[in-house]
Amino acid sequence: MVLLRWILPVNKKDWIYHIIFFWGLFLLILQIERITFYFFYVNQTIKTTQFTKEVLLAFLTGLRYDFAVLPIVFLIYDSLLFFFYLLFCYKIIKIKYYKIISLILFYIEWYFIIHLALANMSSILNYGVNNKHLGWEYFAYFRDLPLFIKSIYTKNPEIIISLFLILFLWLIIGIYFILKTYSIRISINEPFKIRYFIIYLILNIILFRGGIQQNPLRPADALTSKNNFINNLRLNGIFTIIHDASDKDDFTLYYPIEENIKFIQSYFKKPDPFIENHYPLLRYMNPRKMDFYSFKSLPVSYKTEYRYNFIIVVLESWSAKFLHPYNLNHSMYPKEVAPNFNRLSQKGLLFRNSYASGGRSANGIFCILTGIPDRAGRTIFRSNQIMNHFGSLPLLLKEKGYTSVFIHNGDLNFDNLRTALPHLGFNILIGKKEMEKTGKYKNTWEMGYFDEDLYDISFETIQKISEPFFMMIFTSNNHHPYTIPDKRFAIFPETDPEYRFKNSYHYADYALGKFIDNLEKSKFIKNTIIMLIADHTHHTNLNYYEDRQIPFLIYSPYLIKPQIRYDTVSQLDILPTILALTGGNQLYSSIGRDLTLYKNYYNYEPYAFFAGGSNTDIIGMIQLPFIYYHYFHSKEKYLFRVDKEINFNNIASEYPDITNKMDLFNQKFISNFSLFRKRKSYFSRKSDLSIFIKTMDKGVNNGFNYCI
Repeated sequence: MVLLRWILPVNKKDWIYHIIFFWGLFLLILQIERITFYFFYVNQTIKTTQFTKEVLLAFLTGLRYDFAVLPIVFLIYDSLLFFFYLLFCYKIIKIKYYKIISLILFYIEWYFIIHLALANMSSILNYGVNNKHLGWEYFAYFRDLPLFIKSIYTKNPEIIISLFLILFLWLIIGIYFILKTYSIRISINEPFKIRYFIIYLILNIILFRGGIQQNPLRPADALTSKNNFINNLRLNGIFTIIHDASDKDDFTLYYPIEENIKFIQSYFKKPDPFIENHYPLLRYMNPRKMDFYSFKSLPVSYKTEYRYNFIIVVLESWSAKFLHPYNLNHSMYPKEVAPNFNRLSQKGLLFRNSYASGGRSANGIFCILTGIPDRAGRTIFRSNQIMNHFGSLPLLLKEKGYTSVFIHNGDLNFDNLRTALPHLGFNILIGKKEMEKTGKYKNTWEMGYFDEDLYDISFETIQKISEPFFMMIFTSNNHHPYTIPDKRFAIFPETDPEYRFKNSYHYADYALGKFIDNLEKSKFIKNTIIMLIADHTHHTNLNYYEDRQIPFLIYSPYLIKPQIRYDTVSQLDILPTILALTGGNQLYSSIGRDLTLYKNYYNYEPYAFFAGGSNTDIIGMIQLPFIYYHYFHSKEKYLFRVDKEINFNNIASEYPDITNKMDLFNQKFISNFSLFRKRKSYFSRKSDLSIFIKTMDKGVNNGFNYCI
């Protein structure tokens, strides 16, 4: 009978037994299910024994995710139980009622445990279908549970019978425990005091966060292996379901998903057709014949291939307002903020109307790499959706023989970059940690190393890696608190309200100029295309339009002539543009625009969609001369003209047709974020891609010769 005190805790020792028993029981269930997961899929995913050490490490590190779900499973139950325990201790309720309430709570929790265990088992089965643990799908399946059970029973009746048998036996065992426990005579000898329960609460908070580190544990933190099976082996379905549930508000569906897909495919039907229903964003880019000098291409029916290097420099917080090509009133500044960029803009291809697709660095990086908008609110990098498969630039270019490198002078753990970027296909990652290991760089500031050192290690890396290469360089020196390494860069006085930002901007431009000068002295300048684009603006003292406008310059003096383009472009357009610059002939999933094609190849006016910003609760679009804003938690529609002075006067009522048209586009556009959940955006396995290509109708394009 003493052993059953964990159901009806009275003394301190009983409470300790209670916590150890329930935690231990649930952890044991999760380990059994992880072992089941391993043996279900190991033969399908691991061909040799070289993963033995990785498998063992996955089991060990998986415990961290298991401990993280314990507060979800037990904290509410234990809090209620302790509340009634206090009422019993202070004689507010009688022992009889404490017993009854405790046993009712126990049986609810007993059922909850088996419910979650079965949910995790369902998540394991889901991996065989979708190559990932359950997330949002759990709630969809739960709503259609009878139909779901019937479907499985038709194909595998033994699974359903076994699960129902387990559920029945579990509930019977629970009833047995209740009957045995109710007859126990209890008395308080050493009470479980309030301070003990406070310690228990603190422990739960630490476990839920996955530790005391700066950022809480996320599903994306499991992406430490190149093997997707190993990454999912670490996780459990309960953890991924809970994290997906926390993202629910970011995926508002204004219209049915099928209607949204139809709208997107109709809107973007030219020039590259959508070709597969199971992957609604999947398109085929015809081979492109490039005129690099004019930066124009022509779709052709024969295979073409160009193998130039690509460097994308993501410029931290470079607001276009401070650059001469973007501000006709630049004479208002007594000194040039960015003389090097201004100089380069006269020698390269400048996009005068270029805009950020988000408001944070993670938004910009994701949009550039995938050609798909990031979400308003929490970035995909920090959510469960990063576990999905995207046809990202590094992965697509890898199929063309490219080496992909990401270099940042800050902490790659920020925004989960260290674990997310390899998932998107990068071969080499260099961050603050790797720079420190070289022993070469000594000068640091709050965010990491200075941009000069970033460009230095980038140039060194270029000389070491094989060609062709794709390199993304992510700077940091224009980030708050706007530190500069030397007073000689403090060209703006303290009387200027934005002197810190402008001086930091000036230094960042100086470092960029040095890097370009070094490239121009090297052999790489003749066969490398450099793209300079900001991640977002600095968000301060900017109107609605200025807060979206960022610089975008393509610089390749031996390939592309100096010119200025005035069409509307955004970060989403970089992926299809780079694919075209390699010759096209490519499957891809993106809603960006190939900027090398003539305008008449498209059936829509150029636009720039954005989600998030200095206020993350917004979506909107720019289709000149208008800019439209939609706030998630407001029914108000905001429209402004960018060819007139922008202030806080909303002109939506003056242009109702344009406002409603842009609002409809935004609502259907944002609703397609559900594709990250309900549909796949790109092939999750190389074998799926191979099968698709082999079975693809050869009549789609005579030049289709996709290489795996």
